[in-house]
Amino acid sequence: MDSPFPPLIENLVRYLRWSGLAALAILALALTYRFGLNRKKVHWRWITWGSVTAAVMWLIASFGFSWYVSAFESYDKIYGSLGAVVILLFWFWLTAFSALLGAEIDRAIECPEES
Repeated sequence: MDSPFPPLIENLVRYLRWSGLAALAILALALTYRFGLNRKKVHWRWITWGSVTAAVMWLIASFGFSWYVSAFESYDKIYGSLGAVVILLFWFWLTAFSALLGAEIDRAIECPEES
């Protein structure tokens, strides 16, 4: 099936989607860390160490988990039709772990006396 887009556009989308996803993840985590946590006197920054760490860790974990699931297709054999649910829940756990670790890094940097 022929694509309606030229090959240059397809290649740009293929390779720039990861950097776009990383930028959106960093912004979303920075907003969550600024407005979602109960802290006093927080200075707004577009990029924080915690949001960058969490986004990079999340992207690496998602890429690695995607490779693992596609390389070792034993989830269907072990779990049957619930394999997709198990995979999704494990990916949610990786996502939550990354976000919480980033929040802890931001807290440790901003308030070293409380750590």
